[in-house]
Amino acid sequence: MHLKSRACHNGLVSKYGLKVYLRNPSSYTPLIEPGGLDGKAKSLTLSRNPEENAKQIAQFSVKDAERYSEYESQLERIVNAIEPIIDSAPAFLPQLTSSSLREQIKSLPAVTKLFRSIQSLDGKDIEAFYELMTAPTTKILDKWFESEPLKATLATDSVIGAMMSPKTPGSGYVLLHHVMGEIDGMKGAWGYVEGGMGAVSQAIANCAQDFGASIFTNKPVKQIFTHEDSVKKVILEDGTEIEAKVVLSNATPKVTFLDLLPEVRKYADKT
Repeated sequence: MHLKSRACHNGLVSKYGLKVYLRNPSSYTPLIEPGGLDGKAKSLTLSRNPEENAKQIAQFSVKDAERYSEYESQLERIVNAIEPIIDSAPAFLPQLTSSSLREQIKSLPAVTKLFRSIQSLDGKDIEAFYELMTAPTTKILDKWFESEPLKATLATDSVIGAMMSPKTPGSGYVLLHHVMGEIDGMKGAWGYVEGGMGAVSQAIANCAQDFGASIFTNKPVKQIFTHEDSVKKVILEDGTEIEAKVVLSNATPKVTFLDLLPEVRKYADKT
């Protein structure tokens, strides 16, 4: 797992009991049959030790061992450039091209942050970033490396949690996504959560309650009540009413709009 925010991670660990154990080595790829340059290599193991990684990769390709640090450095540069804008609202282009000076000024913070990120990259990194956003992982790794065990190991980073193939266009972004994550300040680190992933949800719930949130379980929602196109409250099946100005729903669009919003259902039935 990855915890993107070190502050959040430290807070959850120190106050709400979340425990994450670093995974080192980070990957182990066994071979069905011995291979490599001498025909004796049985596996590829990657860790957080650059020197040991170079030795492991050199079993299959000296060229790949030399390029691996360059590959990691480029990913790190791109991540450092785009991470400041990843949680920011994107620039709204109609505002930027609006005839209204007020609208143009509103767009400046987002545009300025975007340009600063782009300016921190050189031409090769910008080209690589575009490719990571659009190309399949296999195409990217084929350009960098020649040994199949290394490419297969790195390709797993583009499919974990992504529900796609490394041959899918755009899967290269997931390589960046995993480098963005960090544990105890170590970018790209992987870890195991004590108690399973449910412990993460529990720690987040504990944190939310500490800040005044109320959590209800086994309380099905009957209706999202609106008035004059504004959300007013949520009505539970047991009749409980919870006032709210905003409702975030993780139900399907059909359930959210057709089952929980009577006004939308009436409109849909008429049409």
